[in-house]
Amino acid sequence: MKAKYWLVPALAAGLIAAAPVATGSTRSPNYENRNKTNIEEITKAGAGRNGLEKLLGGVAHAQGTNGGDFYSALVKQAENIGAYKNPDEVIRLLEPHKNDPNNTNADFYNDLALAYYKKDRNNEAITLYQRALTLGDDPITHYNLGVAYYKAGDLDNALRHISISADRRPNHEGSKTWINHIRGLIKK
Repeated sequence: MKAKYWLVPALAAGLIAAAPVATGSTRSPNYENRNKTNIEEITKAGAGRNGLEKLLGGVAHAQGTNGGDFYSALVKQAENIGAYKNPDEVIRLLEPHKNDPNNTNADFYNDLALAYYKKDRNNEAITLYQRALTLGDDPITHYNLGVAYYKAGDLDNALRHISISADRRPNHEGSKTWINHIRGLIKK
């Protein structure tokens, strides 16, 4: 199952944290470290897409509606690395491809946005979450975008996007907590 990330409030502590929605890796314990090393080598060597294609088993061309095999493979690598725990590595992996007009993979932009968010590059995170929403209207992306807007001080947009997420995921307690918190701040 593909891991996705959503941001959850830790309002009592004044913190914002992220956790995986789903995990399920069947990879060996050395898999993650092996991929980190290869990604670093490719990045340092400037091998870009061709080098990464070799690493990922000869992925050749973007295909399909989810941004193609190349971008899906990048997303898998990024999710193995973990945008929340290792944002610098995810940024090094994904950032060179963020302006590629052939990149139509919403998960790509979500993962890079989470890494930017974690590094306090909030305006860039907001831009990428918005891009992801143009590629797929996902309630988790609305939630993440809402939390990023909150962090940027834009309470109206924060409330709007978290409310959209809550409408589509009515049992998600994090959305309800955020909505009550933001409404309380807006009333003040």
